Amino acid sequence: MIEQCTEELSSDCIAATAQAVEVQEDTSPWVVSDSSPCSPDMGDSEPLLVAEIQQSQREDPHMGPVIKYKLTGMRPCSKQMKSLTPQSRCLLREWEKLHLDENGILKRKTANRHQLVLPERYKAVVMKKLHNEMGHQGVDRTTSLIRDRFFWPHMQQEIEHYVAKSCHCLKQKKPCRETRAPLVNIITTQPFELVSVDFLHLDKCKGGYEYILVIVDHFTRFAQAYPTTSKSAKTVADRLFNDYALRFGFPRRIHHDQGGEFENQLLAQLTKNCGVLSSRTTPYHPQGNGQTERFNRTLLQMLKTLTDKQKTNWKEFLNKLIFAYNSTKCEVTGFSPFYLLYGRHPRLPVDLLFGLEESTGTVSHQEYLQRWREQMQEAHEIARENAGKAAVRSKKNYDRKLRSTTLYPGDRVLVRNLTPRGGTGKLRNHWEETIHTVVRRMKEDLPIYEVKPEVGKGRSRILHRNLLLSCDLLPMEGQSDTAAYLTKKMTKQKRNYIVKPNEDEEEDEDEFCLYYSPNQQQYCGEGSEGDPNELERETSGLAGQTKNGEDLGERVDTVELSHEECPGEDGDEELIQVEDPLVTGHHVEEQIDVEHTVSLEPCNDSTVDGRYPRPQRERRAPRLFTYDHLGTPTCYNTSCSGEVQQYQNMSYLGQQALPPWPSSVPFYNPYPYLMYGYQI
Repeated sequence: MIEQCTEELSSDCIAATAQAVEVQEDTSPWVVSDSSPCSPDMGDSEPLLVAEIQQSQREDPHMGPVIKYKLTGMRPCSKQMKSLTPQSRCLLREWEKLHLDENGILKRKTANRHQLVLPERYKAVVMKKLHNEMGHQGVDRTTSLIRDRFFWPHMQQEIEHYVAKSCHCLKQKKPCRETRAPLVNIITTQPFELVSVDFLHLDKCKGGYEYILVIVDHFTRFAQAYPTTSKSAKTVADRLFNDYALRFGFPRRIHHDQGGEFENQLLAQLTKNCGVLSSRTTPYHPQGNGQTERFNRTLLQMLKTLTDKQKTNWKEFLNKLIFAYNSTKCEVTGFSPFYLLYGRHPRLPVDLLFGLEESTGTVSHQEYLQRWREQMQEAHEIARENAGKAAVRSKKNYDRKLRSTTLYPGDRVLVRNLTPRGGTGKLRNHWEETIHTVVRRMKEDLPIYEVKPEVGKGRSRILHRNLLLSCDLLPMEGQSDTAAYLTKKMTKQKRNYIVKPNEDEEEDEDEFCLYYSPNQQQYCGEGSEGDPNELERETSGLAGQTKNGEDLGERVDTVELSHEECPGEDGDEELIQVEDPLVTGHHVEEQIDVEHTVSLEPCNDSTVDGRYPRPQRERRAPRLFTYDHLGTPTCYNTSCSGEVQQYQNMSYLGQQALPPWPSSVPFYNPYPYLMYGYQI
């Protein structure tokens, strides 16, 4: 019996147990951690007692006074109503629907529902049970689940706030409407002022060629393409400086994405030695290099027209297709890229076949040069004008669906999660787990921001606004959603406009009470919560990083360039609407040099002690009309100079003189022909 009731323990277990309960000496400090939960610990197997619910309702600061009035059966007077909280007054508007059941629990009864009036302390539990543990469904579904069972003042507003702004499921879900910042277009004024480069990956053809290095001049749209077997930095440098630059000269600036084939020490040193500037797009935002992306689409469409046999050796037909593209008119500029670059149209085989050569006559070099200069000046001026109109039209169409807000230093944001993890990625979180804070805006008129992790160490990143999602109301790291919900302080309502319905209407509280509560929450700097009622600075963002070891002051050219591109010849290709946050002036030479034009200081100059005030609504007193004379407001009263001439009566043959004002009964003449002297 003794052997069955005893168990042998190792010496380590006994020593650990003794050490855990050992009384410390008086000189040793005790550290006690309070791990009591913010909300009642309710398990599925431990339902609340009726007495607990009854006590919680009576101890609730909003429900307690209502229960007292309900027990007496008398409504409070207007003087007593002023001393109650807004939530208590909201409950009292439901006087006819509120009742105490046989257990003394306050409930709300309608035609179809019997709702428990929920105390403040149990709201977080209900949110957890009916939202977190029910699949994190949307606002409407969560509201339906809660409304069928519970009722409390302003429940619709609080449910929307929790589901859409403060629940951690915000990191996993994709927003219904993506963020869309305003479009900024690039303006260039001469050839080779800005050259965009990119790689196009195709199926491997004969010779092992599977990449195409695409180079497009921004002003003329003149394109060049080089087939390559790899996309290494050495290949890019060889094509750019040993072929392209030797035929067309060095461009003023080269624009590219953040691929490793363009961001390396070899190209950086070559461009520096040749006096060529460089700029790059923001991470995971290819729209910043939209002209080459648009040309890649056109080139792919042309390559698809080859036969199956020709596609296996597409390298042999690449130069012919590029020549065909440069020889056709671009709808944005109104001229072909070949003409804008060389000042003449190319001679095609069909011209030789039908003898369509133009006879220019015999002219001297001076006359030809003068005529060529005049034609090129006119063509470039027309191209600039047409490109400007196309840019305005493209921006107008793009900005119709804007959905973004300006971010300020200290705002908390989520970064789009695009890091490849393998697999399909369908279960990947839409946003990164780490919350970031905005450090600064790179330039006042550009939607480019520098962000860094909110907690812990981490390097800052420069990202586009479309890749960020505002999350000022998400709980801090290590804080649960329910704890954040309980500690959240709602903005005080300064004005309430209430529309009271008929008592016999069986509608819910949020359907018949209108509340207007302008927010006056002041921004409190980095790490603080933002305005909970502010229109979403919501939706989409993308993650990316700057290069290792780069100083932000030296690589501010991370801010992206983007632009519109011309449609295809057949006219069915729409304008690509791309963002272009770097060059916004009328001359790239003055504004494209980011190292000199982009300020490295925060855009908000009104910062004091690290605090950045939010823009406040301009409030004006209502304009009241005063009346000097009845029916004429003072602001519309006008004074007339001089006297008004008297009305002159005029009479006609057979007609009475007209009065100054027409009578209500019109004058009737049975013999109108007598007015003019006619006879029967």
